[in-house]
Amino acid sequence: MKLGYSKLAMEAVPVPTAIRSIAELGYDGIELDVDSCVKTGWIARLLKDHNLHLASIGAYTEVGDDASSRNICQLKKGIDFAAELAQDNEPPPVNVGLAEISGIEFTMKAQTEPDLWESKKHFFAERIGVLTDYAEKRGVIVAIDPRTFLIMKTPAEVLELLELVDSSHLKVNFHINGSDAKAVSTLIPLSVHAHVYDVFRLSDRMCSNTDSRHISESADFLKTMQAHGYNGFITATVSSLVCCRQDYDPVAAAKCAYEHLSLAFKESGVALRP
Repeated sequence: MKLGYSKLAMEAVPVPTAIRSIAELGYDGIELDVDSCVKTGWIARLLKDHNLHLASIGAYTEVGDDASSRNICQLKKGIDFAAELAQDNEPPPVNVGLAEISGIEFTMKAQTEPDLWESKKHFFAERIGVLTDYAEKRGVIVAIDPRTFLIMKTPAEVLELLELVDSSHLKVNFHINGSDAKAVSTLIPLSVHAHVYDVFRLSDRMCSNTDSRHISESADFLKTMQAHGYNGFITATVSSLVCCRQDYDPVAAAKCAYEHLSLAFKESGVALRP
């Protein structure tokens, strides 16, 4: 496996600084958002200069009827950038998180419509199908992010969406946090990328990776993922609730996550950069 870090957790940091910092900390790769990839030639040179892989491209948006056309175009740009930024002829996956409406609106709607999945699954399948058809033409994999599909609550529903779309260019971006054994055994074999959120603890002004219990939990999860055949990127990122704190230091957070995950890999015995 390889370690990556998400530029989405360093929103205020310029792209060159983020790439340099992540490389200097020891990471193998970086996840970039679509807007960071606009100048693909420049990005390719920066990645090459710092010996850094593009672990994935993160594309998260809403696809309700009012914004569908515009946002689907933005997601297609992410697929284009992945094709153009291929390293060793292998484009990074494009992690796609779609919502019909914003998270706040959805929370209110879910209280009155508990069976949203049944009523909306064909809507999402149609939208994702548009993307995977385009991705196939560009030789790119789209990885759906179940955590951001707020109506999908079970691995079975993720499988149902994959079956409805029925494309070899549609896979899963796996979320380590909060996943149980059923999710691992069902979704890991279908995953091309994995995210881990807030793997470190944050005190008032300092992050800490000294909690041995958390490190052991991460180590156990790495062993389980390996047992199910996963050998891709584990990309650390930070939730928006943490990023918005006034004392949040994006570089310190990246350093802390690297230290924590490195200890977890060491304890697990799983090969890092095999």
